[in-house]
Amino acid sequence: MYLFCCFIVGLVSVYDVYMTLIYPMDIYMLEQNPFAMYIIKNWGIASFITVKSWTTMVTVLILMWLRKTKYRNSVIALTLFQLVLFFYLNFSTRTEPGGIRGYDPYPGEHLVEFLKNPDKFIKENPSGQEFF
Repeated sequence: MYLFCCFIVGLVSVYDVYMTLIYPMDIYMLEQNPFAMYIIKNWGIASFITVKSWTTMVTVLILMWLRKTKYRNSVIALTLFQLVLFFYLNFSTRTEPGGIRGYDPYPGEHLVEFLKNPDKFIKENPSGQEFF
């Protein structure tokens, strides 16, 4: 069960990076983490994705280690936090037509379209830096 929780934490983090890739223009307006905004504003979205990827890998490794200790309940707590984040990313970011993004679908609906045609969703980074 604890390994499955570690997998869920990593999966939600990957989904968060996916959201950054398909909504790069919106990340400047909607990102609520001050540390993430600092990275994005100073070094661009590509650096943010790099930092997020490395911290996710380190976090999952720490969680895998914690599952063998008396602190294993922290694995469940972080998994619950990540699940709340997942639902927040999917349901609180929906806008009405003409809203911040100007469209109305759920981000999960875009995932299917993204997997079919990724180029459609990769947009220019407002910082002017290349993604990759």
